[in-house]
Amino acid sequence: MTDTYIRKSMLESYEFCPQSFFKQWIMGYSKDPNQKMLIGTRFHDWAEKFFDYASVVDPEHWIDLIPSEFNEEEVEMVTWFIDYQKTRYYHLKQNNRIDEFAPIYKELYMICDAIRIKSTLDGAEWVNKREDTVCLLEYKTGAKVDANTAFRQLAFYAVLWTASGNPGRITKLKLINPRLQVVQETDYTEQLQNTALKRVAKLRDAIDRSYFPYVCSDGKFAACKMCRLEELPKLFPNDGFKRFTDIYD
Repeated sequence: MTDTYIRKSMLESYEFCPQSFFKQWIMGYSKDPNQKMLIGTRFHDWAEKFFDYASVVDPEHWIDLIPSEFNEEEVEMVTWFIDYQKTRYYHLKQNNRIDEFAPIYKELYMICDAIRIKSTLDGAEWVNKREDTVCLLEYKTGAKVDANTAFRQLAFYAVLWTASGNPGRITKLKLINPRLQVVQETDYTEQLQNTALKRVAKLRDAIDRSYFPYVCSDGKFAACKMCRLEELPKLFPNDGFKRFTDIYD
């Protein structure tokens, strides 16, 4: 497993629970996506296509780009996203920087053989094209905002961006959540970079040593659903069977 390429989703899975990571990424177990995950995928697909059309459609008609098959929740999300992008568009136009509106990249697959990491970035936009500064984007559609996690993930993308030879100097990281109508931004710092590298090293060491302990809680157990009945004593040594056997009845 020494030659395994580390992905962002692998890092998150390992930090959630090493044993869950083992089941997903080593053993190949999978679970069906839920409705929220499907909506998130549909939003990502739409956001990628939005910018293809936004460059040739008047901003006042961007609302027409909302697919008719979207449900009420999705319509609300993309309507907010369109309004957010219109604000960006007119601000850049007013400042003679309209060439910075379109993303540098959308859904960019990146890979670095030297340190064996790879992943797909949601997007990147200019902070200031003339200064060659870049902001990396992460779209989240969950019901809670966890900016620290999002910025941690974006820091991994930033390491990969530079390592795989992409243009510009990353100075900003941005989280966009259209469900909650939230945009949060932070500076990309050396500390975030070093933390991302340490996370990769930690996971690679765990893979090389086959070290995947159970790290569970009530909430994790309910969300993960990767473990079987006979594993309950390992998850909760004191009272595993008493607490959760009713789930398996």
